[in-house]
Amino acid sequence: MGALENIRELCGVLAFYADRLHLMRNPDGSAEASAYGANYLSDHLETAPYGGISPWYRVVEPIYAELDGHMQRADQALCDQVFADRAILAAEPKLHRIRACYEFDKEIEQARALLQGGDVGRTLAQMVEQQLFWTLVPAVADALAGCKSIAVFGSGPLPITALTMASALDSDLTCIEREATAFALGSKLIEQSRWADQIRNVAKSVDEVTDLGRYDAVVGTVLLGVSMKDNQHQPKDALIAHVLERMRPGAPLILRDPFDLGRLFYPPANLAASDALELARFDPESGPGLTYRSSFLILRKPSPEHAYTAPSTVRLHP
Repeated sequence: MGALENIRELCGVLAFYADRLHLMRNPDGSAEASAYGANYLSDHLETAPYGGISPWYRVVEPIYAELDGHMQRADQALCDQVFADRAILAAEPKLHRIRACYEFDKEIEQARALLQGGDVGRTLAQMVEQQLFWTLVPAVADALAGCKSIAVFGSGPLPITALTMASALDSDLTCIEREATAFALGSKLIEQSRWADQIRNVAKSVDEVTDLGRYDAVVGTVLLGVSMKDNQHQPKDALIAHVLERMRPGAPLILRDPFDLGRLFYPPANLAASDALELARFDPESGPGLTYRSSFLILRKPSPEHAYTAPSTVRLHP
């Protein structure tokens, strides 16, 4: 089987599981449908140690591992073929939704395990050290240099991005998280971290935040705007426009955006370059052993102090 056919098959399996997950979690569905979705996923899980049941997302982890292999080997010709394939294009919203569920539920489990373990602060410090290179690439570090106040949208139950930035920057950070469980877990981890005095956690949706002029920079996650509970795919565009409209001119909005086949996991930001927006894109190096799935976008409204420059793309070196 060729690479394109294999990717198409993997996407079809993920879309199938996304439908079962939707049945299980859809609040408008019948009790019978929810039970069917839950039972189907449970029946395809291996029994965990001590007689427990593994989390549902263990079913899809081997699929993601195989897709990761394709991502590391894919050339531009294969990427073009993948995103011209009608079956894959039709499955994209489901692929994004199940990826959001996968990452959210996995981080929930990780956060709870951290809180139940010993020396939470030390464990978080080790995680931050491991993530520092991937979170603060040179382009992002330069954009955030001198920023005293930073907002992080979609910080999640495991707010490693905010903790990593706090560890390396002399900045105050505000985490904005809309989901109640994620907010509660994230707050507890922040409180027990070494950087609790630099970070505050706020329970809000992005579109509820209007005082963005107070921040020197805003950082958004790659899953910004993706719904986990239903089939409605809310594009990033509206949320990005909301943020840019209310930010100070010259302040950077930093987003992660899918790189090449990473679009199978995350929805891209559809940004039209114009004289009203400065946009720089920093793409990762790719190849065997390199696990980047996303690029960095740095957007600004021009100001007299920060003149407009043409959109550019730079390759990040690991």
